Amino acid sequence: MLIICKKCGSRKAKFREACKNCGYKPKSDHEIAEAVLLSDVWFIYTGLSKTDAKGQVLLLQEQIRNKTYVSSDSEIQKARKYLSDLAKEEWWVLLRVLRFLSPLFLIILIAGIIFCVRNCT
Repeated sequence: MLIICKKCGSRKAKFREACKNCGYKPKSDHEIAEAVLLSDVWFIYTGLSKTDAKGQVLLLQEQIRNKTYVSSDSEIQKARKYLSDLAKEEWWVLLRVLRFLSPLFLIILIAGIIFCVRNCT
C-alpha cells in the first residue's frame, strides 16, 4: 500500500498515522478521507491497475512537494462514502464471524459449567 502525506509528500504506512517526516496527522473525517485520496488504495478502488495507481500517487506526491496539489471536495465526499461503506462492511463481517463462532462459545461455556459443577463441589 502506498500512502503519501498531504503536507510534505512523504510515504506513510497508514491513513491515520502521523507523518514521520513532518508530523502531520489527519484527525477529522475530512482529513482522513483526503488521506485515502492520496493512496494507491483509492485509485485501485476506482478501477486502475496497481501499477497505474502507484503512478497516480507518485504524480500527487510530486504536486504536493511542488505545492501545486489541490484537493477536490467532490472527490473527498466520494472517499468519505467509501470509508463509510468500508466500515459497514467490516461491521457485517464481524457479525458474520460472531454468528459463526457463537455456538462454539456456547458449547465451551456449557462444558465449563458442567465441569465446574461436577468437580468444584
